Amino acid sequence: MVDRRGKSAFKSDNTVGYRYLRPRPRHRKADPAQVEAFKQAWPERLDKIAAEHPGKRLRVYFQDESRFGQQGTNTNVWAEKGSRPTAVRQTEYEYLWVIGAVCPECLLELGGARRRAPQPAVEHADRQLILGAVRKTIPEGKHAVMIWDGAGFHTAGALRVPENVTLVKLPPYSPELNPIENLWRYLKSHFSSNRAYADYDALEAAAMAAWRVAVLDQDLVRSVCAAPYLDRATSNRKRTTPGRH
Repeated sequence: MVDRRGKSAFKSDNTVGYRYLRPRPRHRKADPAQVEAFKQAWPERLDKIAAEHPGKRLRVYFQDESRFGQQGTNTNVWAEKGSRPTAVRQTEYEYLWVIGAVCPECLLELGGARRRAPQPAVEHADRQLILGAVRKTIPEGKHAVMIWDGAGFHTAGALRVPENVTLVKLPPYSPELNPIENLWRYLKSHFSSNRAYADYDALEAAAMAAWRVAVLDQDLVRSVCAAPYLDRATSNRKRTTPGRH
């Protein structure tokens, strides 16, 4: 709308029910119908997994990897009114990939870093290590349901899936369904922005330190990795409530 003085004017969200929000990026090949179908099928999927493992309580894990590099981001800072603060922005090209898995309810975290891009053979080895680590941490009477995406390099080779783990692959191009994506964004905005790193070793040390600080805060992980569609599906399923001890 335009007021009588010709200036732009917007009603507040209290009067029209809207807020000024930045859209979340979406891949052009993403299929909204597949995303919605995955959400709707989640309760039945949990029931099926529970039926296949009678007497077991299910724990839901989120697994993924993300790139951390010298070309980080600049984020807002507190500064005096009227000032124009500056922050470092590197132009070097060193980077690494952090691979991790979290269970927000039981506060299990597994993480590691490696150089360069996720080559199929390296990615396969990393995934196998994560699966092996999860297998060792699942107590008797529990069964892990691990959500990860279906990118080609994630599925290269035949993974040896432990008997106490069930893998759930997300629809293509739908990272918004994996709550650990929110954790990556949190780490980058709170620990990696407005900073400079001398080399790979400095990057790795900073990435692992940030990972450990964040994931040891259970309230933070539960908040950042919240997934309403998962919560709704599990709220009335006692045997499949994620992460209950």
